[in-house]
Amino acid sequence: MTSEEDRQYVDVLYEFRDVFAWTYKEMARLDPRVAVHHLAIKNGAWPVKQGQRRFRSELVPSIEAKVNKLIEAGFIPEVTYPTWLSNIVPVKKKNGQSRVCVDFRDLNHGFPKDDFPLPIPELMIDATIGHESIIIHWFFGIQSDSHGP
Repeated sequence: MTSEEDRQYVDVLYEFRDVFAWTYKEMARLDPRVAVHHLAIKNGAWPVKQGQRRFRSELVPSIEAKVNKLIEAGFIPEVTYPTWLSNIVPVKKKNGQSRVCVDFRDLNHGFPKDDFPLPIPELMIDATIGHESIIIHWFFGIQSDSHGP
């Protein structure tokens, strides 16, 4: 991208800054009365509850701060008696900070495999030939809710 294109993108973002969410709290949530995602669980699958994981004491404040930030923003709810339970896993980033991830490997056994293949990266790259710029939006989230609207 040229410096002129870069400046144009920044100008557009600035002009329409009220349209974009710049913090977690500004992100809109989809009303569950409009759409609710239900997970397809295999018949006969037993709920998986991973045992509590221990963390190094120096990581605990950082983990708690990140989880509380997600709770306050409404991205994750507090659950008192979960039927399915996965641990969080702190992953160290290149800059030394930690990212809070979730270990879903045990839960995957209770869900059917997707019937469609993932796109082949080489074909996706080939499809971009001849285009001046490409924007990839890669944000994905699921609100798991056992109750309908």
